[in-house]
Amino acid sequence: MRALALTALLASLSLVVGCGSTPIEEWEPSTSALWRGPTEEVAQRCLDARIALERGERSAARAALDAVLAEAPDNLTARFLDQEYELTEPGADAAELLAEARAVAAAQGRSTLDALLAARLETDQDAARLLLEGALASELPADLEAACRYALAYVQLQLGNTSAANDELARSLALDPGAQRARRLEARLARGDRDLRPARAMLDYWLDEAELSPVISSDMWYGALLELAELELALDEPGDAEDVLERFAEGRGEGRFRSPSDRRLAISELLWAAILADDGEADEALERVERARGLVSPASRTGRLVLIDKALLNELYLSRELDAIAAWEAVLERFDGATGVDTDELLRALEARVRLARLRAAQPR
Repeated sequence: MRALALTALLASLSLVVGCGSTPIEEWEPSTSALWRGPTEEVAQRCLDARIALERGERSAARAALDAVLAEAPDNLTARFLDQEYELTEPGADAAELLAEARAVAAAQGRSTLDALLAARLETDQDAARLLLEGALASELPADLEAACRYALAYVQLQLGNTSAANDELARSLALDPGAQRARRLEARLARGDRDLRPARAMLDYWLDEAELSPVISSDMWYGALLELAELELALDEPGDAEDVLERFAEGRGEGRFRSPSDRRLAISELLWAAILADDGEADEALERVERARGLVSPASRTGRLVLIDKALLNELYLSRELDAIAAWEAVLERFDGATGVDTDELLRALEARVRLARLRAAQPR
């Protein structure tokens, strides 16, 4: 596996890749009125609202949402988009919106949708779990139960309970096999297996099915493309990874997608750097890393990833030991006092300390 490509991955892919491949289950997007209905006109208006909202055309988004909510007040796609609209309102206070959602979810006569919407905003994952488990204590229609179980699977994954996440996701997909958000999580969880090929196949299939879906945001779609490129690199398929990154740059869908976020763009630059470095073009790879560095805050997770790639390029590919020492020192400075550092990043910090110590010890005295 590629030294630099491993660093560019957002999740640890230091797994043994098995032989062969596993056929994936094909599925059709859910026709549940909860997500896409009850009419084709509602589904189209949801897509219009998402496109307008992501382009910053707020009045058009509001008009489309109002029309949907008047006809289908329980349409979950529209309710999610309405929530996103409020969060992007100029001067919006996320904490205040969360407090309001919590109050609604705690009130007598609350609906399951109220619990789902509050859990989606919840910053305390244990609180979100309790909300969703409470909603599931009642008998629910199959598609609504599926939505709750998907949300609970996501929360369990955030809490580090991978086994519970897999269990809840399996229950969700048994109830609504074509739920696109749940299928996205399925591909993510499949990365935990030793053979990464099924995860790659799931993502490739998902990207085509979700491309024109009002349920899926631009950011989720671009994130899936980058994950697919990461998997191609982990499977030692740089040519396929390049194809995926070119698709990322094109932004397919006839205007469906807005431009990627700076964070997504930075990750794409790091993946290009991995490909270039292993093609013997280390200087060009370093240019990509520097480009990524200008897109994100150095204190962010992606910012730390950029510095790690810079250090590895200088150490392993360019043999610039003094530059590598300076880069590793910068990496450790970014980890000092950082919050939200998970186990994967702690391992990266440990690797940085080891590499820095070795480089310092090798310097002439």
